[in-house]
Amino acid sequence: MACLKLSLNLLLSIIVLSSRTCCTSCIAVEDCQRFFFSRFWFTILPSRTPGPETLLKNFPVNSFQPNLHLGAFTEYSKGGGTSTLKKTMTYTKLSKYELAQKIDHTLLKPTLTLKDLERTCQEAREYLFKTVCIPPSWVSQSVSLLSGTKVETITVVGFPLGYSTSESKAFEAKQAIDQGASEIDMVLNVSMMKSKDLNDLQKDVESVALACGGVPLKVILETAYLTDEEKDQAALLCEKAGASFIKTSTGFASGVPETGARLSDITRFREILKPTTRIKASGGIRDTETALAFLAAGADRLGTSSGVAILNGSKTEGTY
Repeated sequence: MACLKLSLNLLLSIIVLSSRTCCTSCIAVEDCQRFFFSRFWFTILPSRTPGPETLLKNFPVNSFQPNLHLGAFTEYSKGGGTSTLKKTMTYTKLSKYELAQKIDHTLLKPTLTLKDLERTCQEAREYLFKTVCIPPSWVSQSVSLLSGTKVETITVVGFPLGYSTSESKAFEAKQAIDQGASEIDMVLNVSMMKSKDLNDLQKDVESVALACGGVPLKVILETAYLTDEEKDQAALLCEKAGASFIKTSTGFASGVPETGARLSDITRFREILKPTTRIKASGGIRDTETALAFLAAGADRLGTSSGVAILNGSKTEGTY
């Protein structure tokens, strides 16, 4: 009888644990279990019914397992064209679908063609990226190509220098939204920032936020041109002006040693911004480890033209 009771208890424990397990592409975790990393809480949401992520189960896998580890990275150095990441521990796992949903699949090169756009949208449909980020002149075509999917079209305004007048940026934003853009990425007027013209800079961001009418606005700080003090000041100013996201880079900065996103910027932004203000890391994110490092540091979204490589465990060259 004692053995039977023990067996029944063991079976019941297995059933309870199984009920807390996500679909096969996720790790089994306690519902709403929270982890702490570098002063930030990561909340694992309750188990969900398997959804579109099951479509990704047959993705080719090279250097990593289908369940991607989201962990803490404490070292990041760049030199000689290579990046070094030191992973100190792993807290949970991220499915490929969940990673894809954090990527803005980006096509902003000056020489892009319709064929490039069609390929990018097809990749987004196949890999289930959160969005495609394309120039304003291609918004309507992108929306059409992605019709019938959950992939959203987003675009940039005042890109890539941020020099445009407030009126022109507001017009660009409204026109893009009218054509179907679901998010707007505007470039900060770095010239105003460097001139300490903070009142006009705030008004500039506010005018675009107003034109967005509730559509999420990301402000690209172009961190490569700013000091740490200026980065913090600009991030807080943009948050106050109505930005939904603070974004690091355009990928087009030049004449400076580092032109893309930096982990130290992400961790600092996460410390000073409200929990409701999201962060987008962009520029130089071209492989899986780097992508996961930025997510672990506190980024909510990744802007990259290397989304396919990131999900397939390979690496691309370039600046965005």
